[in-house]
Amino acid sequence: VAPLTPIAAPPDIVYLDDFDQDRAPAAALGWTTIHVADATSALAQLDDVLRGGALDDGPNQPGGQ
Repeated sequence: VAPLTPIAAPPDIVYLDDFDQDRAPAAALGWTTIHVADATSALAQLDDVLRGGALDDGPNQPGGQ
């Protein structure tokens, strides 16, 4: 059995979730996380990240926007 090859490095992963407790493990792995309070703001934040911008608190930690 061949070992799994990662398809993305942690800084390249963006995880969106509506529960902060679900975002904490992703943030601990170095993933950028976005709190989905509503679709419009979450998609705007995702657009910012994909355009190379940083979220207000760096990698968005649970408890952030």
